[in-house]
Amino acid sequence: MSLVLANGLALNVIELGEEDASPTVVLLHGIVIDNLSSLYYTLANHLASRYRVVLYDQRGHGMSDRPKSGYSVLDNVEDLNSLLIELRIEEPVVLVGNSFGGTIALGFALRYPEKVCGLGLIEAHFAVEGWGDKMAATLRRTARLAREGLEMERVLRETGSLPEGGLPSLKKVGLSDEEVAFVIGWIEDNSRRKATRMGRTAKALLDGTTLIEDLQREEPLTQDDLKKIMCPTLAIYGSKSDIVDRADDLKKAMRNIEINVLDGYDHSVLMRAPELIRESLFGWLSQIEERIQ
Repeated sequence: MSLVLANGLALNVIELGEEDASPTVVLLHGIVIDNLSSLYYTLANHLASRYRVVLYDQRGHGMSDRPKSGYSVLDNVEDLNSLLIELRIEEPVVLVGNSFGGTIALGFALRYPEKVCGLGLIEAHFAVEGWGDKMAATLRRTARLAREGLEMERVLRETGSLPEGGLPSLKKVGLSDEEVAFVIGWIEDNSRRKATRMGRTAKALLDGTTLIEDLQREEPLTQDDLKKIMCPTLAIYGSKSDIVDRADDLKKAMRNIEINVLDGYDHSVLMRAPELIRESLFGWLSQIEERIQ
């Protein structure tokens, strides 16, 4: 790991694989309850057996700086552009983004098309009509969840037992049964220490920055915007995901796209089926290698 000054921020960066391997694959994680570790343990080390891989904590996340403001998609796009310049990566890269990381990847491909030779989108969000308000509502629920989760952790640490109601009380903050099940599964998949650390990061991001307001102001991406993206694109969604219809939106607009809907998985497909994601990515990346050689 190393801290790289990019766009005025210290970003925590990991580089793997051979420096002269091509193409370079840049991995972009999701928002708030996430950081580079989710990609490090699922994709990065496997991809590094064949490619140069770069992954980093986005602004406000993990070990990177957390400014008070500047959390729009464009701010994140400019962070990535500055990071590539600082790392002296001049050839076009493949961007692989999970969830909000896919939002950044799409934004980057629109702003800097000459710098991208492929997009790997895993459960990618992108702004459609009403997206900003929906994201704001979801993040506000997440903030309440983080506050309650940290309080539960404090009680558990001090008394050795959870408050009455325990995890089912998560429903009180407005989460659906499916969302509660996801949170419980996430906690089971992570150590309590890591869950607590992520909860503190989420609280700091959502209570101490303009993240929610910045995303609420995002303008929708139109079909005409998506049509401008010409690079080879792989879009992976779970059949039970609440945003699986984004696959149809992408397919209608983008000419050079391959869609892979994985049956039985929801938005957490990266964590639940990393081997299927890797299989799709390696096959698709081999085609990109052939194009650029």
